[in-house]
Amino acid sequence: SHRHALMTLFQAHSTITLLREAERRGMLPFQLAWH
Repeated sequence: SHRHALMTLFQAHSTITLLREAERRGMLPFQLAWH
């Protein structure tokens, strides 16, 4: 799956970690609510 490939690329072990890394890299078209 795409999520698994991205998790491997970003060395993320959970979906939350993956989302945080994507946000940090400016890859999300929105900001997450935990700021």
